[in-house]
Amino acid sequence: MQKKIKIAYIIDELNIGGTEKQLVSTIELIDKNQFEILLICLRPSRYFSEIDLQCEKIMLDVSSLISSNGALAFCSLLSCLRKREVDIVQTYFFDANVFGILAAKLGGVKRIISCRRDMGFWYTPKLVFVLRRLNKLADRFLVNSYAIKENITKHELIPAHKIDVIHNGIDLKPFQNKHDAAMIKNKLGINHGESVVGIVANLNRKVKRVDLFIHAAKNVLRENRDVSFIIVGDGHLRCVLESQAENSGLKDKIYFVGQKEDVKPYLSIFDIGVICSDSEGFSNSILEYMASAIPVIATDVGGNKEVIEDGVNGFLVPPGNYKAMADKICNILQDRKTYIQMSKNARSLINREYDWSIKIKEIQSYYTELIFKKSAYRKSNGKMFY
Repeated sequence: MQKKIKIAYIIDELNIGGTEKQLVSTIELIDKNQFEILLICLRPSRYFSEIDLQCEKIMLDVSSLISSNGALAFCSLLSCLRKREVDIVQTYFFDANVFGILAAKLGGVKRIISCRRDMGFWYTPKLVFVLRRLNKLADRFLVNSYAIKENITKHELIPAHKIDVIHNGIDLKPFQNKHDAAMIKNKLGINHGESVVGIVANLNRKVKRVDLFIHAAKNVLRENRDVSFIIVGDGHLRCVLESQAENSGLKDKIYFVGQKEDVKPYLSIFDIGVICSDSEGFSNSILEYMASAIPVIATDVGGNKEVIEDGVNGFLVPPGNYKAMADKICNILQDRKTYIQMSKNARSLINREYDWSIKIKEIQSYYTELIFKKSAYRKSNGKMFY
């Protein structure tokens, strides 16, 4: 019997963001007969305490990397990796990359994978300086879009042949459940005959540009008053955005529903899903829209064009251009035939390429080849691994 591959995932903290959800799904679905999983978080979070995973979880509780507490935590991590004879360490986010890569290298881990999940909107000269030196210690770099691959090759000077691409996955089964759309509209106070345009976004990050969604809504409503707009998400920018909506005279047309752990009931009333970001690695929201058979209008940034085929399952518009976004919203709402075809195309693409049953096999093959076929080359679905 082949020995299990031991993988340690190291992440700053386990919040309810896109990266964290993808990691949790990987841990839940990976074959436990082939892989032994260890989840290590640098800092505590409610999600870490509450979530029930079939793996060992370790909380290092690092207040600061450069502190006596950080030094003790690093020694604890190093001891943990050595004691368990971990085969693969995979790191997420900056602090976990610093801690995880150094500890894995000193601990004799066979393969070190450093992840990038966004377009580096947080880069500073100092952070890039640190990353470029750390990167020399990692074996592979795993990203979730070709746009990110190109970006880190350019900014972090990572050779392209060391970067592997695996797009995000999504569980389609929950999206097959029926929701009472009429009840949700009643609850929000939306008329049953109105179309609904929605966005699911983090309201803590200006880069998500939800302000553009409000500008686009104002333009759409000049042409069509039978449309309501929904913003699903929360954060410190919410008050500013609510004021913007009210000052634009849209208080009765834009609904802020807050953070929802399960967005699917709200997606059931969306006719169109929107992404306004100035920077996007690979959007989980786009996958959720499409799994719900919702046409997508998104800014042409990052990995968005890797899942949206312009004019087929949605539309791409220039970043920052809310007028173009409004025009595309009006186009879809006015052309029922196009809307129906885009809906079918969106769901078909997700079924064909992004379901977790497909992605988890891709991930498992990736790990197996890294350990047992170190110099192997594989090409699958257009994706290359070395």
